[in-house]
Amino acid sequence: MATNYKYSKELMVMGRPTFHVIKTKISNICTETICRPLTDTSYYGINGGFFESSNYNNIPTGSRSICVDITEKNVNLTVKGKKFAKNYNYNGTSSKSISRKTAVIYTSSGKKKIASMYAKQSKDIISKYPTYTQIIGGTDYSSDSWGGIAYNIPTNRTVLAWDNTYVYLIVTEIQQSIPSLKNYIKALGLNPTNSIVLDGSGSTSMQCKEFTKKGKERYIFNMIRLINKN
Repeated sequence: MATNYKYSKELMVMGRPTFHVIKTKISNICTETICRPLTDTSYYGINGGFFESSNYNNIPTGSRSICVDITEKNVNLTVKGKKFAKNYNYNGTSSKSISRKTAVIYTSSGKKKIASMYAKQSKDIISKYPTYTQIIGGTDYSSDSWGGIAYNIPTNRTVLAWDNTYVYLIVTEIQQSIPSLKNYIKALGLNPTNSIVLDGSGSTSMQCKEFTKKGKERYIFNMIRLINKN
């Protein structure tokens, strides 16, 4: 039995879960740039932020969400001969960064904590949280962030939520609009304020010992993974 995380099916409807949830301590997650389908890795976790792709069956052309691990400054990843910087420092693109809700894991009094803020670039976050270890870009539940069609259309969704001690890596089993997703996060007993919505639709994927959701097996830019999974 795993000791570093707990997997659960939540809010059962006619024998079918609304959500699959991995619960673990704040200190046990990091962003991992993979540029391949999540299930082609050995990691446990969920898909990460938004990214650019001309073909979901091939390597992403780049990220559109901040994904920064302090231990991976100047570290590169090479996939099929293409080199990527593992850390990406912008919400949007470097030429047109946009303000999005972003999670930051930082150290305070020797303890890992997590918070969120709206930011365009990682440097905006680092100036406020100089003891950061991880920065994970996503977005919020507002219609302005999504636009009318994407806001209201039911599809698969991915969420990173947290409380004072734990983080919750969440994927939907039942397709959700953004307003519905927000209400269901509340029904889980979590505060939507303490969460970010990650990429979804065919990118929604999860992997752990107890459950695998392959989605459409898209090549995704980054994922949120467990550091220790056993």
